[in-house]
Amino acid sequence: MRMNTNMTMAKWEVIWKTMRDVVAGRDAVIEHDIVVCGGGFGSRDAIARPHLYAYVNPLGGQLATDYTSYLMRGNFFGATDRTINAFAGLIFAKEPEIETSGDFEDYLGDVDLQGTSARDFAQKLVYEELTVGRVGILVDYTTDNDGGRSYLSMFAAESIKCYRERFVKGAGKVLVFLELMEKYQDNDGKDCEQKRELSIDSDGYYLQRVLRIDNKTGVYIEVERFEPKINGKRMSRIPFYFVGGCEIRKPLLLDLAHTNLAHWRNDIELAHGLHFAAIPTFCITGHTQNDSDGKITIGGESAIVLSNPNAKAGFAEFSGAGLGSLRDRGDDLMAQMAALGSNVLSSERQANETLGGAELRTAGERGALTAIARDVGIALSRALTAMVSWALGGMDVTAEIELNTDFGAHRMDSQMLTALINGVNSGIIPMQVFVDNMRRGGIVGEGLSNDDYMAVIENEPPSTKPSNATLDNND
Repeated sequence: MRMNTNMTMAKWEVIWKTMRDVVAGRDAVIEHDIVVCGGGFGSRDAIARPHLYAYVNPLGGQLATDYTSYLMRGNFFGATDRTINAFAGLIFAKEPEIETSGDFEDYLGDVDLQGTSARDFAQKLVYEELTVGRVGILVDYTTDNDGGRSYLSMFAAESIKCYRERFVKGAGKVLVFLELMEKYQDNDGKDCEQKRELSIDSDGYYLQRVLRIDNKTGVYIEVERFEPKINGKRMSRIPFYFVGGCEIRKPLLLDLAHTNLAHWRNDIELAHGLHFAAIPTFCITGHTQNDSDGKITIGGESAIVLSNPNAKAGFAEFSGAGLGSLRDRGDDLMAQMAALGSNVLSSERQANETLGGAELRTAGERGALTAIARDVGIALSRALTAMVSWALGGMDVTAEIELNTDFGAHRMDSQMLTALINGVNSGIIPMQVFVDNMRRGGIVGEGLSNDDYMAVIENEPPSTKPSNATLDNND
């Protein structure tokens, strides 16, 4: 799922902007196109500026108002956003498991000094990974919180500008330089942009520099410099953690987003065609306005009197197949979107498909989700450990968070259940395997332990109990 890393950052930013607009939905894609094409409307023959990328190009001869109406006729189907929310829902269908080597509730309940718990911070990271495929975590320290405290900051893909790594024997690749873009408020309360450079200096220690543009020269100049320390000792590592590694990756649902835009364009064309073709138009042949009083009315109790006996009146109606082709194209695109993004969401198996066959069919999507859940868990665990260690003066502590990777997408059917019960009764399948499969099939709830489940079975009539039902594991 990795793409050519030689692509310029500007091209990556176009990809990320596209993903964010498609996820945001109709208003965002319309606003983008109006902004992109707004400067191209100088005459009735104006079209979009060719060097800019619009999701839907104007038709020849459209003015800005015509183009806006053209866009507004279409219905945007939010397939990408729905898929991202459903994928994130699968990852957080079970609460993350957090293990620590100490009692850090105060820190894990507010990891960013804004009241965000470790669980909710993980959810934000998952959404970023699903949307653009790139996000990072900076562990930093503030002295503004009753004497000081370490905390986490999330940096989106667009804010991570460049980085350098160096191979260190025994440690592998180590981050030695990183440039981040962030917002600050000037003296007038206006939002401005600044650079934060994180680097390992010539002495091998971590250094932070903040740079802002000089209004006179237009050049970035240093305004702050920090030498972060733990217990008075300078740090030798940059505490920044990429989810899934430094390399830029193709967003998981980029193909779905492009298909979503193709469906959007198709729907606009269909709606535009219906706007002009669906309403019959009254037509008269063999007659001119001078042959009458200059006014002709139709409908209701009005009468049409034509002096020319050869004149004919009637309605012109659209009868071609073009709009039907657009409808068929829309159906095809809907099917493509389902194939690209929603197979893993379906709870229905195909005809004559076994539970195992259904799971194999959706293994690709579930595998990608598993990778994202693990990458987020690894990066956040490292960041949490660094945060807590820094907060406690460099103590040797650990904080690990593990996200759900059990995406059994299909519930167990009666055929599979019967086969399992027969396997237990015949002694072929151990009871432990039986219960594990019942959990995966969605029959045994997460809050029911194996002992509790066995107690329920023991209280049932004998004819329904699997024989030789014993468990070696109480989990």
